Amino acid sequence: MKINTLVHLLFQLNAAIDAGKTISLSDTENAIENGTIFDLLSGNVPEFKSLLHQDDRTFLLEAWQGLSNAYSSRKFGISNSGLGLIAAYCLQAINDIENKQ
Repeated sequence: MKINTLVHLLFQLNAAIDAGKTISLSDTENAIENGTIFDLLSGNVPEFKSLLHQDDRTFLLEAWQGLSNAYSSRKFGISNSGLGLIAAYCLQAINDIENKQ
């Protein structure tokens, strides 16, 4: 997974949030747990499907499921926005990639 891909995804998330798109936190958490998060996101951030290769999706799903299982969304400062949670998880993935280099 390339950091610049995650940064581009963050820009797309910001654009969706700015346009008033929302996904509930509970829907987002359930979709991460069930492995359907990219289907859920594609309705609000269509670029998620076109920007990510299958390897990227696998990497992110595993990372996001790990974060979801280990931490409350409040650890990331999120209590309402599913899109905000995905943005926080993207930032954490960037941090994790940087720490491994």
